Amino acid sequence: MRYDSETEETTNHVGTLPGQHLLGPTYDPASQALVSGTSFISDCESATPVHDRTFAVLVDPETLEILAQVAGPEDRDSLMNVGPLGDGTWLFRCESELYVFRPDDARLEAFGSLPPSTGGIEPSQEGVFVVQEGDAFFLWHPLKDEKLLIARQDSETVNAWWTHPGSLCFDCGKHTAWIQDSRLA
Repeated sequence: MRYDSETEETTNHVGTLPGQHLLGPTYDPASQALVSGTSFISDCESATPVHDRTFAVLVDPETLEILAQVAGPEDRDSLMNVGPLGDGTWLFRCESELYVFRPDDARLEAFGSLPPSTGGIEPSQEGVFVVQEGDAFFLWHPLKDEKLLIARQDSETVNAWWTHPGSLCFDCGKHTAWIQDSRLA
């Protein structure tokens, strides 16, 4: 599905990757394409999957054609784009396993795994991610393997959290709090 905000026209393209749907499509200005993972589970699991592999893909945002495609790990039904690492590489997640997608030479490489206590991971800025482990929030630079504690969550107070570029936001019911411009050097 594509919505053009200038013309207010909506178009769709059936069959971009048959039997799969895109997860976490993110526009990459450098390649002028969408970077995404896929899943073959759909229709609330009421339809029998036609694939047994997921993919990391680069998609043309105008035509929705696949520009690059790499098979994901075996025995997994979803591969999610987490965000940009820099230099044209992207961090992907498959359950707790992490991968680096290199669209330029169509490679998907294992990159380790998240701790079992990880509650979430969101991009903060290129190459840096906010990671929740238990009640703690860290800025994490995976390529340098550096983590910086930036906040702790009080489960009695915080209903949800999310990121915006350079900010970590907490929904505390009547109030929203955020940490801005926390950076790893």
